[in-house]
Amino acid sequence: MKSTIFLAAVLAGLICAAAEASDWHTIGSSNGVEFSVDLSRIGPSGPYMKAWSKRIFSTPQPYRSGENGHRYYRQMLALDFFDCKEGTSAVVSLTAYERPDGTGKVLYSVEVPPEKRQFVNLVPETFTEATAKVACAKPHPSM
Repeated sequence: MKSTIFLAAVLAGLICAAAEASDWHTIGSSNGVEFSVDLSRIGPSGPYMKAWSKRIFSTPQPYRSGENGHRYYRQMLALDFFDCKEGTSAVVSLTAYERPDGTGKVLYSVEVPPEKRQFVNLVPETFTEATAKVACAKPHPSM
């Protein structure tokens, strides 16, 4: 009995620690979408800087899920790589959640393999550019 309680307490602590590990900061909002970046997970990945961003939609966004019709998501997490010297970015991962708090069903999740990543120029005055500025402001150990 004591070992079960101890194990439950340890697992609860790990879950809380994982939930508290994020440091989301809102960088702006537009057209019913709030954009945030996780400052705790910005860092180097090879020659690039990586950053997680979150988009919370004020209204459900349609996602077609096959023959069953439409499903709707309210939150999207994205992992992007930034080439700070070239001013470009590439999408590495996208995950769409059913609810704005990131709970509910994962409606889709996509990982882009390295050989398929396409770096594109950062578009001025966009939230991707704002995320790049935050990510590229952190020092890269190899630069």
